[in-house]
Amino acid sequence: TKTQHKADTSADGEVKQEVEEGAETSPVVVKKPTKPKRKYKRKKLDDEEHEENKHISKSIQQRFGKNKKQQELAVIKHTKSDSVKIVNPDAHDNMIERAEELKGNKIYQVELRSDALLTAWKCALCHQRTCRESLGDLFGPYYVQAEEKHWPEFLTKKPAKMARGSSSLIDIWLHGACALWAPDIHMAGNQLENLEEKLNVFWGQSCFVCHQSGASIPVDGKFLHFPCAIKQQDIFLDEKLLACKRTSS
Repeated sequence: TKTQHKADTSADGEVKQEVEEGAETSPVVVKKPTKPKRKYKRKKLDDEEHEENKHISKSIQQRFGKNKKQQELAVIKHTKSDSVKIVNPDAHDNMIERAEELKGNKIYQVELRSDALLTAWKCALCHQRTCRESLGDLFGPYYVQAEEKHWPEFLTKKPAKMARGSSSLIDIWLHGACALWAPDIHMAGNQLENLEEKLNVFWGQSCFVCHQSGASIPVDGKFLHFPCAIKQQDIFLDEKLLACKRTSS
């Protein structure tokens, strides 16, 4: 006999089959509808990234955001002693604090350069090392262009292929007292003004006491180092004027 199959899908997704007489029987394959898989892994990554962004945003807001409770204007207050006191806004105090912190970091920051010739760890003026006698520590490194004409051989050897009249970058160290008594060298922030120009002059001057180069203190048309000056009984160092002169015999 021939039978006919009719497929009917119910509301719950189950397939019902009816067989009618006179239809040819054939296998019927019915596939149930599949639901799309959720991307749990991707959702988890998105949630983690969202939480991280929220944390970063909160940190930035706490550090740089404007606090409504902060005082925004300067206020003049009268004290009990009938004096006037100006109270700056919180934003002003925060700005001053950040500026001082930035300045402090800049002053104590050491800049190391790889393109400079390394020199001996001794003073570029008096030739002596750190903590000798009353000289104290060495400060540096500072970087200067050393001229070929008055090359400081006591610090480092002159490059073999150095052309006449040229210069090369070297690092140098100084005692605080030697730098203080050197004429025309002034501290500005973490730098010494006129250092390069004056060092090339001092390296061409010899001390009349020890006969070595780097003499910076002038006295009666001659020059001497600071350690040599303090050892001479007939030399007076005026600490108010930072000047050196001979005492009357």
